[in-house]
Amino acid sequence: MDNLGNNKPKEILSLLCNLNILNRDSDGRYTVLGPHLIRTLDDELVLCGARSHNTVEWINNKIPGGATAKKLDCGIDRITISEEAATELEDVIGPTPTGHLSLEILESIASQSSWGKSLRWSTNFSVDYYAPPPQYEVKVFDFASMSFKKNIQTARSEGYSYTAKKLPMALFQDSNDYVNRGYLKTPSTKEKSGQQAILHSLDDLRRGRYLLCQINQIMPILYQNSKFCYPRYMLIPTELDRALHLMHFDSPSIESIDWKFGEASCFKLKSKQIANLVLSKIWMEDNTPQELE
Repeated sequence: MDNLGNNKPKEILSLLCNLNILNRDSDGRYTVLGPHLIRTLDDELVLCGARSHNTVEWINNKIPGGATAKKLDCGIDRITISEEAATELEDVIGPTPTGHLSLEILESIASQSSWGKSLRWSTNFSVDYYAPPPQYEVKVFDFASMSFKKNIQTARSEGYSYTAKKLPMALFQDSNDYVNRGYLKTPSTKEKSGQQAILHSLDDLRRGRYLLCQINQIMPILYQNSKFCYPRYMLIPTELDRALHLMHFDSPSIESIDWKFGEASCFKLKSKQIANLVLSKIWMEDNTPQELE
């Protein structure tokens, strides 16, 4: 792990899972996957799962020119296998895939519109996060930094919660709750009571940030020069992240692009059709969840 281009263990483990080298079990433990092949969108066969420092040499001793390795920017070797080597070594590395695992994963992910319609909105809630009691440590999602900020009120400032009340929708976190729980809220108006939807999981919270941006008419996604880009620290749902990694067996490039959201994570994505499919997983076809119409 020391050779990977990252010194944050959680991010390293996430990268290894996204590249089908590790699997995270339901109890939170990590296991190494057995050697297997995936087919990238460029129709290359890439070896995933367990490998050793002499894997390429071992394959080439059996099938000359059967394997090549390229070190990615993240520090992981991308081992490409020839079709001939894949056939000859099927008993070791499994069958040769004809389809693209990345697209299979992508197709299986619920659209943002479907997820949005599954949210349960209520006008009954115990805490008004727009004006939280002093004992509550509340964080508010802030568009300027695209991150959560503590709702600190001072004599000169009424805090992020007060500012959020002026928006069509806001997103809160409560330090007394589970780490991955969030609260989407709409303010009360003369015509309508405020509503709240609880985000129960990590992926819900990630999706909630993009819904929040869409409702507030902020576009944090860019597709240009055959790259799909989003703010570096505004993560996407876990399986969508994995699908994008496996499309070309690569980690995203971190780029400073011409927008106001800081550094961007950018994946190579030549097909506009696939880019639109990826977009549909975090961006609704219309701007309004069914319960808010």
